[in-house]
Amino acid sequence: MKKFAWQQMRLIDRVRWLRYILPPLLVFIVIFYQLGVAQALENNFGHSVHYGVEVAFYSLTGPVVTWLMLAWVERKLADQDQLEQQIQAAEQEKASVIGEERARIARDLHDGMAQTLYFLALKTDMLRQKLSKDDEVVQELRSIGKSLRQIIQDVRRTIFALHALDWSKEGFLPALNRLIDGFAEQMGWQTSVSLDEQIDIPARLEPTIFRLVQESLNNAAKHAQATKVDVTLEKENGNLRLLVQDNGLGFIHPGNNNGGLGLNQMAGRVTAAGGMFHIESRPGSGTAVISRLPLPGKDHV
Repeated sequence: MKKFAWQQMRLIDRVRWLRYILPPLLVFIVIFYQLGVAQALENNFGHSVHYGVEVAFYSLTGPVVTWLMLAWVERKLADQDQLEQQIQAAEQEKASVIGEERARIARDLHDGMAQTLYFLALKTDMLRQKLSKDDEVVQELRSIGKSLRQIIQDVRRTIFALHALDWSKEGFLPALNRLIDGFAEQMGWQTSVSLDEQIDIPARLEPTIFRLVQESLNNAAKHAQATKVDVTLEKENGNLRLLVQDNGLGFIHPGNNNGGLGLNQMAGRVTAAGGMFHIESRPGSGTAVISRLPLPGKDHV
């Protein structure tokens, strides 16, 4: 059945329509009552009836108008709540689809590329053993084998990163700790993890913290040649301080958060959350990635 034009209007348009129409209509009713009905009541029934009806009329006008406006406000809030639920459901569905796709890519990498690279590395070792008399060829095969194993390690790290961690069941900090332990196991790192469980981390900051830790570990794995990584999450001066520090090669940082794509993405995430991002690094002295994120009730860091 076709809806009426009133039903097809947006809620905000209905409220605006009532705001412009209802007050003049009430003014017209009051004038009509005063000029017509009030005089007739007084002539036919006397002052008492006239005043009684007038008091009742004015007493009811305010509550009726208030009830109408509150009803529309309630409807508006209900529609807004329904819209938010629809958006949340759409986001959850989107996250589910992305998670399934990431899992599929991880399986394909593991069953295809990783296995093939591992087979090629073994074949390289076998050829190197058969050609042990030719030093030049042996050295070349050794170099190829080393490169293949490095690629295998990179692929395995990518596979691990593609596996999304759902912290809705086990909690955010245990899941974050599992991420760090799993990454360290893949890389053969020693780790020191200090996550303050007393901090009430806002849900909106959890994905940001997770990605910051993940990207910092990725950078350390790709560039640092580190053997030890420390991760600290603590409260400092009313803010949330995240430190990821490695003992790797280090580098000369250009300052002003300029750097590669990964560093720029991390800086962008922190800035979007209203925080500050800082990197401390020197050649031979490792790298420290420091993020400060505002906790509720703080306007600055």
